[in-house]
Amino acid sequence: MGEERERTRAEILVAVDEAEASLARGEGRIITQQSMRDLAGEVKQRGRDRLRQSNPPPRNGASACTGGRSRTRRHLVYIAKESHSIEIADRVVDSITARFFLLATYPHVGRRRDEDLRPGLRSFPVGEYVIIYRLEGEDAPILHVIRGSREVEALFTH
Repeated sequence: MGEERERTRAEILVAVDEAEASLARGEGRIITQQSMRDLAGEVKQRGRDRLRQSNPPPRNGASACTGGRSRTRRHLVYIAKESHSIEIADRVVDSITARFFLLATYPHVGRRRDEDLRPGLRSFPVGEYVIIYRLEGEDAPILHVIRGSREVEALFTH
């Protein structure tokens, strides 16, 4: 269990470092209700496009049932494939982006991860997912979203 815990922790921290570098380059987005609706729409569209690419339509012309860089898009594709429903995947994306807005409004609501991840990091659960973020004054830059089914909490409890 210790080796798995360290591997998962390392994966999370690599993703956090990539997000921090992206923010340092000015690639972040200000969190407002509208910007989160826009983000959800973009993620959904890119996820649908990726799903179509991985499931090309049949050659007979019948329509196929469809439910980058962002792991959230991969989650959307995974959910759509597993649930056979793009509507379910859309609801998950909406739920996650709604929590982004909640964290922007109440940045101290998440759990401190100073001991098990890195000082200054926090986490907040969303269904089967966990949002990793940090505090920056009264702002809460979102750094990573991971599947909670990886039992993240269990990996970090001693």
